[in-house]
Amino acid sequence: MKYPIVHQAKLVMFLLGLVCLYFLQLACNLGSIGAKGVVTAIQSPDQETVVAYTDRLTLVVPANTVPRGSQVSIQAITDAQAHEFSGLQTLAAYDITIGDLATFQNPLELKIKYDPARLRKDVEAKDQVFVAYLDKTSQRWVEVGYSLDGANATVTIQTDHLSLWSIFGLDADTTVSYSPHFKIYFSEKLNAPLLGKTVSGAGLIYDFAAHVRTGLGDAYDRYASPQGDSGTGFKIPDQTNVYIDDWGAEKTAEWGWFSKNIEIPITYSNLDELNQDSAHELFHAIQNQYVRVPAMVKNRWWIEATADYAAAYIGTNNGLRTALALDFIKKSLDDSEEKHAYRVAHFIDYLNQEGIDFKDLFEATMLSGDDVLAAVDTHVSSKGVSLADLYSDFAFSFIFGGRIKHETPVSDVPAQLADITGEYSRADETVSHLVDVPQHYATRLAAFKITDDPDVAFPVYLSALEQTNFVQVHFVIASSASPDSIIQVGVLEGGQREKVQVRGGNYVYFMVTNSGDSAGSVSVVIEQPAGVNSYTNDRTAKIYNGYYIANMSLSVISSHEFKVVSEQVAPNGETLVLDIRLATGLKPDEAAVITVEAQVSDLELADPAAHPNLTASIRETNWVLPGGTNASGGSATTTITAGSTEAATLMYEVYINTFNSLDNSEAQAGSGVMVILHIIP
Repeated sequence: MKYPIVHQAKLVMFLLGLVCLYFLQLACNLGSIGAKGVVTAIQSPDQETVVAYTDRLTLVVPANTVPRGSQVSIQAITDAQAHEFSGLQTLAAYDITIGDLATFQNPLELKIKYDPARLRKDVEAKDQVFVAYLDKTSQRWVEVGYSLDGANATVTIQTDHLSLWSIFGLDADTTVSYSPHFKIYFSEKLNAPLLGKTVSGAGLIYDFAAHVRTGLGDAYDRYASPQGDSGTGFKIPDQTNVYIDDWGAEKTAEWGWFSKNIEIPITYSNLDELNQDSAHELFHAIQNQYVRVPAMVKNRWWIEATADYAAAYIGTNNGLRTALALDFIKKSLDDSEEKHAYRVAHFIDYLNQEGIDFKDLFEATMLSGDDVLAAVDTHVSSKGVSLADLYSDFAFSFIFGGRIKHETPVSDVPAQLADITGEYSRADETVSHLVDVPQHYATRLAAFKITDDPDVAFPVYLSALEQTNFVQVHFVIASSASPDSIIQVGVLEGGQREKVQVRGGNYVYFMVTNSGDSAGSVSVVIEQPAGVNSYTNDRTAKIYNGYYIANMSLSVISSHEFKVVSEQVAPNGETLVLDIRLATGLKPDEAAVITVEAQVSDLELADPAAHPNLTASIRETNWVLPGGTNASGGSATTTITAGSTEAATLMYEVYINTFNSLDNSEAQAGSGVMVILHIIP
């Protein structure tokens, strides 16, 4: 059958069109194009592949990026999720996938057209076009950088990620406020609170935005100022977008971990709080200049702590507005609980007060990798101090000092904080408790109340046994439960025994800290002194109702071990009353021979100016022994035999003469009982 010439020509044109379409599909991988999308397969993975959806979007896949046959899908979306900031409207959205791949080793290129007619005339295109992809986990838009070709109304993005992509633009009511390092977006319809004492007349939302602009600008300048050993400022992003919106009553300022923008709610009623929270979020943007978001998330406790400190003392002059709950030091420093993470700023403040510069510390940890605590330890050690010691000092100040801000009144801290509580009496002889402490810088407190007579002091030994590595033990003797009644403080090394004096009503505290990578423990012990064979005491004594003073020394040597039950000086400062008890009972044929020696030297009048003509001297010394016998001089011996039940008492007496230079006369001038020794069988 023959066709007319005109029909033949149309047939040829149709066939040529099919051929052109075929080659066009080979070149551009147009695939099957529908009204709302395109689907095609990668035919030559070793070559760059260009996939186009009409003239609206082009995807460039570099060579050797995806396997042969990978399905490429580009679908236009008309009902995409809105941007979290209400001042943006969706200009275009596309769901882009390549098989089941989500990320790519080689960056892909996206070219997306926008409709310039939908942009506002009063704002430059670069300030009102936003490109973002939807993070599937958080379901939030992640804004990305792009290059803009205004002449062709096209944005170009380099990305290793495919998902739902969108272009956003400003709506008609959104205002842009510019400053050197911030673009601040807000709707003029927002009902903002009054901050400060004056209004501009432009409207409260404009005043609110001005406060945000000023606060962020001031914080930026402070962060950029020279500081630390390097004498340089922090690394800061040159430009940050700031969105002001009604985010809900519970919202506070937030730096977008994905978007890298700062979101400011209009719920603030206090300007200082707004400025400090804004400075905190800006410091997150600074942290992101040092490390990527995954590292920030992994070390969230340190990220929040350093941001809170920086905002309090660098970005503003407000200082830390928070206080510490009692459980703060019970948790590890790197505990992931959110409130605790912010409160670690107080420990950073303590380090700074102890000479550890914040910027130097921060930058050392940002470059350290995953183990931030190890990096803190290394940096602190480079300054010649120990992080474990600084933490123990911090814990001590938290419990017993006044430098740390508490949510609980300081007077109640030790009693409420103690994990182990108990009582101790001489009748107990020994009390021992195992104290377990979690890893990574945490603290436990054990508290024991002395229940004996408050008028009688007696010695006990404190010790720390079976102490694991990185555990430190401090002891505190306090006259009452109040932390401001401290009598004595010390450190217990493993196996060491520390002799202390206690009396009824006193408290003995053991503060245990652990700086190790694993849980630690120690047994804390209060015990009576073990048997000894000798005792010495040296003091300055008053004699004869304080009329004279002299140096007084006493030694007790026994053939049988004894324990010191009590040693105290009489209120008038004259008599030492010493009670000792034989450590073990005497066998039937055994005796304890006890030798005492006392010496008085450097005798003088307590007030020589009142009696310049008088000079004092020792006339006689004497030991009164059990049974009423006397032993002249400074030495004496007594024997305790088996079966004795009564305490043996010895007294050391001193008799004094004075010489009057006016008439060259000498007279007896008083005496004193310097020692009363009770020996209890």
